[in-house]
Amino acid sequence: MQCNCKTKAGKRTQRSMLSAIVPAIVLVLLPKCPLCIVAYAACVGVGLSVSTAAMLRGAIISICGVALVALVARAAKRGYRTRRMHDREIDI
Repeated sequence: MQCNCKTKAGKRTQRSMLSAIVPAIVLVLLPKCPLCIVAYAACVGVGLSVSTAAMLRGAIISICGVALVALVARAAKRGYRTRRMHDREIDI
């Protein structure tokens, strides 16, 4: 079996895997309390209030959630399309 990582299909697969992994990693590493977000921002040199950190945390969770839902929907659509093509081959 040959590696297809140099082809367009291989790069597309790597990109789709990366686009699934990044939101999951962000959600795992995201601090659970707004004070932790303030502390992380202070380490980088950005000053945030607790209310801003709470809104920022909510926005990050929302963006990651939308990204994960979009990936699941795309995978479901791709799986449905593959099944339909497989069923056509059987019918012929």
